[in-house]
Amino acid sequence: FRQIIGLVDPRLPVVMERFGDDANPALVAEAPAVRISQARWPVLPGIHGEGLLLEPKQAVRGVVVALPDADQTPEQAVGLAPGVAPELQFARQFAENGFVVVVPTLLDRTARGSGDPSLSMTNMPHREWIARQAFMMGRHVIGYEVQKVLAAVDWAETQHPGMKIGVAGYGEGGLIAFYSAAADPRIAGAAVIGYFKSRQESW
Repeated sequence: FRQIIGLVDPRLPVVMERFGDDANPALVAEAPAVRISQARWPVLPGIHGEGLLLEPKQAVRGVVVALPDADQTPEQAVGLAPGVAPELQFARQFAENGFVVVVPTLLDRTARGSGDPSLSMTNMPHREWIARQAFMMGRHVIGYEVQKVLAAVDWAETQHPGMKIGVAGYGEGGLIAFYSAAADPRIAGAAVIGYFKSRQESW
């Protein structure tokens, strides 16, 4: 299974960097129960995970890596930008209930910015662009995104030892959550939303 999805490379030691500058501070939002920061973490040489880190102000109950759909931003998934109904903002709901939450950015399906206007543009989606190149090297975009999740799990183990670690995802994020839990027994639970329907009648 790991080989099929390209999950074959050893990961780098991970630290969670909260990053920002004068125009975009690391702390992007704060509510009575939660602090939300921009974050990134090393995964493989030349590859970082990037997204949001939600830290509850109450006692920590566990850690969740929450994955929005590929065409949703982490900001939408936690309610900092429009696009996801409040009742579907599961990353924010986990944080408000005492979980540390990492919300990675997934490679989207658009072709926005694909090419150089002075040379040529393409309508190839970003996910397909990476998948075509990665396939030639025995890798896959799904494997890279699972690596980002497992790197966040590496971090959770060092920063919150003994805490249970879960994954939750919607749509394309549901696929990544599902595969991450299948690949790594450190993940104690997985919530998969909107990735597949009832399979009782599948052949």
